[in-house]
Amino acid sequence: MLVTSVTRRLLILAALVSALALSMVVVGPTPAGATTVRVLPGQTLSAIAAFYGTSASALAAANGIADPNHILAGSNLTIPQTAGSPASGVAASGASRTVTVGTGDTLTAIAARYGVSVASLAGANGIADVNHILLGSTLAIPGPGTTVAPATASRSVTVALGDTLTAIAARYGVSVATLAAANGIANPNSVIAGTHLVVPAAAAPTPPSVSNSPLPPLLLAYPDRLALRPLFVQWANEFGVPAALLEAMCWWESGWQAQVVSPTGAVGIGQLEPATVAQMRAQLGQPGLNALVPSDNIEMSAGFLADLLRATGNARSALASYYQGIASLEMLGEFPSTFQYVSGITAYVPAFS
Repeated sequence: MLVTSVTRRLLILAALVSALALSMVVVGPTPAGATTVRVLPGQTLSAIAAFYGTSASALAAANGIADPNHILAGSNLTIPQTAGSPASGVAASGASRTVTVGTGDTLTAIAARYGVSVASLAGANGIADVNHILLGSTLAIPGPGTTVAPATASRSVTVALGDTLTAIAARYGVSVATLAAANGIANPNSVIAGTHLVVPAAAAPTPPSVSNSPLPPLLLAYPDRLALRPLFVQWANEFGVPAALLEAMCWWESGWQAQVVSPTGAVGIGQLEPATVAQMRAQLGQPGLNALVPSDNIEMSAGFLADLLRATGNARSALASYYQGIASLEMLGEFPSTFQYVSGITAYVPAFS
């Protein structure tokens, strides 16, 4: 659901915020090795916590925040740990670690924080619905050598409130078209919460058994997709957008699958709608750009994301606009599926940083 050139005129701002919503503004060190960061527009406590390798509850406690769902842009937060260190709720436990689920935590955010897949984390803890975890519960983080048993047949997933077919497809490493076809879905933009979808097992390979990389295990299983990272860096630098944000967004959109085309006509790695492709060709002065060619698609996706960042002034709104459209976002606010989309991408950003 990408915005058009008409809708993008609505919210043009004077300048791009120099530090985007997922790029922390470091104010300075504090005693005992802590760091202070300034909250930027659009940031959430859980996103900041994930970026610095801690939990939302630990960050809230360190700053006396009673409601972790509301933080004030421009305020300063003390990060009690060194960036990238394990969260305070984690303890070593032999082959695996444990973490206590804090306020605002999601399974996706926890999985990204520790460099494991959502599927392996859910499997290690017997979680059937990855969209619902209990505050205060203790989760085991799969340690080195832990693998997810490969499926021998198609698996079934229950559609949670706010889920979209695009999000489910990316989560399990299949295309939207394949998932829609496997379930006889005529309109991929409408899935009903509570229904069961069949996810073709052949498209969900077992991730590598041992890896110290924070990247999603499913990405590491595909060297051809992993080889696209220099292109993301190249075009992110060209358009002045955070490479990790661009990578996480495209990972959520398509799983970095270059040839996938959704039933609505969204194409390739950034799932660009035909109207957006035409718009970016004209804007960039390159009528020959091909959305099925990885470099061209990433170039257009990066350029489009840069436009949205300039128009909205923060990463959260830019992502929401990429999915929902600026006009709709302004008039109606975030849809539940938009919140899921933005939260999922935000949780993946640390894995690509």
